[in-house]
Amino acid sequence: MSIWYSPHPKAFLREICTALATEKEHCAVSVPQYLLSSFRDELISYGRKSLGQLRIPQIDPQSSLEQNLCPLFIFHHEDEAGIASLPEATLSECRTLVIFLPETPLPWEDEFFAFVNHMVAHAKFCKDQDVHMPWSLLLVIPSGRRMPREDIGLKVFHWWGRLHVSDLEYAIEQVLGAAEVEEKHLYYWFYALCKGLASSDPGLVDFFLEALPTDMDSLVKALSLHELNTRENGQLVLSYLNAPHCHLDRHAPPQGAMAPLWHRGILDIDCYGRTALHPAALLAAGQTAELERLAVSGQMQVFLPLAQEVHSLLYRKIEHILGPGWDRLNAENFPALDSEIGPLSHYLYTYYRSKLPIFLLNTAKHWRDLRNSIAHANMIPFAVALQAVRDYLCLLEDQ
Repeated sequence: MSIWYSPHPKAFLREICTALATEKEHCAVSVPQYLLSSFRDELISYGRKSLGQLRIPQIDPQSSLEQNLCPLFIFHHEDEAGIASLPEATLSECRTLVIFLPETPLPWEDEFFAFVNHMVAHAKFCKDQDVHMPWSLLLVIPSGRRMPREDIGLKVFHWWGRLHVSDLEYAIEQVLGAAEVEEKHLYYWFYALCKGLASSDPGLVDFFLEALPTDMDSLVKALSLHELNTRENGQLVLSYLNAPHCHLDRHAPPQGAMAPLWHRGILDIDCYGRTALHPAALLAAGQTAELERLAVSGQMQVFLPLAQEVHSLLYRKIEHILGPGWDRLNAENFPALDSEIGPLSHYLYTYYRSKLPIFLLNTAKHWRDLRNSIAHANMIPFAVALQAVRDYLCLLEDQ
């Protein structure tokens, strides 16, 4: 699933299109190179709904600025055809021109930005006169490249620090729901994996579902095939990790040594300002321990609350079978019996092994094993997680 389908990326597109729809402002937007192709696709689809047809020319660096732009317009007088007359000319077939600048600077870059300034000056004039511009410009630039400054008549947008937890949740639900996973217990495994590793890139939800990692070895193998797993990206990550701490602000794009990481889509911060490096780039930097830490953090978010729920379900089920007071027998030797799955499992095997269905005993043991894996900051073994979730689902059905 494209990242731009998620709520806040979609809102980012909506902000841009809303500004253009006023017909009194031009826009410039910076997007990491990694996301430019998907941004273009969604812009075409989404933009047409609010702006109508978009004109997206193929920029030829070998031709002049005038040769690239003037054929797109209809001029009122033939002798006026030229860059200087473009603000008042008519854009052929539509009212929005979208220019995607390439990753490397154009030979006529200075001339192009002078043209943009000329467009902004005309937009200011139209605002002063309270009239609509004949056409609007949307400039899309790879992150970290030269950008025009925001001004009256020009709104500047950066894709940086805009992802929310809800965007990942949405991607997980859309992708895993659409996959129609036959065995429900697999859903929990992949949900935890994505929670831990896809916070900086919801597009990884699709990637992980296709690769089906079940342990660290298969996770590493999957990420090694990702397009961001390159030697250059690994070197950038190592330089970033070894550099002095640098404060990053979601309201200001990264500068200096951080800009190349942003440009490549391997560094982002979420809406709370928390830094996130892309897992594929972490692997390229040899940071497998950090990858495991991220995987474990996702499992903690998903399986720890489930462990508490299983504890509560077991407590009620056992009381229904044994009656009130079953947990008072030498309870002083089992601290946290009423709140943790580990002591509960030990207690049941010590005093009630012959009085309870084996399923309940095994459920408590399986979730104790799972809880112990998390407590030691180890990635939960695939078989352990699946068995524990099977028990949990059976316990739910038996309520």
